[in-house]
Amino acid sequence: MSPGVLAGLAAAAAALGGAVGWFLNNRLGAASVEAAKLRADEALRAAHREAENIKKQSVVEAREQILREKTKAEGDMRSRKGQIAKRERELKQLQESLGEMEAEVLRQREAVHETEKEIASREVELAKGREELEGLVHEENARLERTSGLTRDEARRQLLVNLKADVRFEAAGLVKEIKDEAQRGAEGEARKIIALAMERMASDLSAERTVTHFALPPGGQMRGRIIGHEGKNIKAFEQVTGIQLLLDEAGESVQLSGFNPVRREIARRVLEMLLKDGNVHPKRIEELTRRNERRLDDEMRKAGEQTLKEMEIKGVQPEMTALLGRLMYRTSYGQNVLMHSKEVGFLTGMMAAELRLDEKLARRAGLFHDIGKAVDYEREGTHPEIGAEVATR
Repeated sequence: MSPGVLAGLAAAAAALGGAVGWFLNNRLGAASVEAAKLRADEALRAAHREAENIKKQSVVEAREQILREKTKAEGDMRSRKGQIAKRERELKQLQESLGEMEAEVLRQREAVHETEKEIASREVELAKGREELEGLVHEENARLERTSGLTRDEARRQLLVNLKADVRFEAAGLVKEIKDEAQRGAEGEARKIIALAMERMASDLSAERTVTHFALPPGGQMRGRIIGHEGKNIKAFEQVTGIQLLLDEAGESVQLSGFNPVRREIARRVLEMLLKDGNVHPKRIEELTRRNERRLDDEMRKAGEQTLKEMEIKGVQPEMTALLGRLMYRTSYGQNVLMHSKEVGFLTGMMAAELRLDEKLARRAGLFHDIGKAVDYEREGTHPEIGAEVATR
């Protein structure tokens, strides 16, 4: 072939190769674009699925956080309410005690004032008696001088000898009468003051206990069991026992709050058994509450019977005996009321014996003087009024 033909064939081959290259390049580019689009769609769908999962998880976590905050807020509110009620009771009791002390101080001042007036009156009578006695002495001296015919000095000596014994006897009798009368009044007043002091000397003023503290086992698991699912256990406990259950934030202790000391003791025993075996549910709480109510009733009845036996008091109604035993779980002025009642009973008996009164009756009255405190948290009125009503019935 000639060089011209070869050049033409080379040019044709180059043109054909370029066309084939252009065709293949267009086909491969379109396939790459389609594959990239498919990958982008798949990535977008995966992103949507991930966002949906994140959204669901966020909602669950938010609900759990809200439930925790709500439970904590309710616990704080119950604790604050219990503390406020306790402060109000302490303030009321302090005001009542201050009122009683002010009344007692006023009464003592009045008694001292009356005693001072009586002493002043006695002093006036004594001065008047002395003046009358001196007048009688002068009259007697003059009469003796006229009738005896003795000299003045001799009569004076004789009169002094005769009158010395009489005047001494009369003066001694008058002084003794005034002294005895003043002493009787002073002793009566002293007995009242001593009796009041004995009743209050047990301890300084303190608020009556309405809260019982109870430590929880470490770990925090028992806190959850006590609360139960959606709080059903703690609600059942408070409803059955009648005592409010307050859990602290750290979960290390629990408080039993309530005015009724007997029901608070029952709740303490029930909670102790629940923590011991770890079996906490509403039916178990009801069963333990009934069991401990029966046991505590028996214990209080036996305590009342034992007290009556120690005091040698007979003929007491069973209801009064049971109420007497309930005082074992009541405190006043920092002292157990049952022990305080026994002390007052012995003191009133001894005072009655000293005054030659009915010792057994006085001991009985002293023992039951605070019986109203066994039920004063269940009725309206002061404990002396309630005690008088119960004893009369």
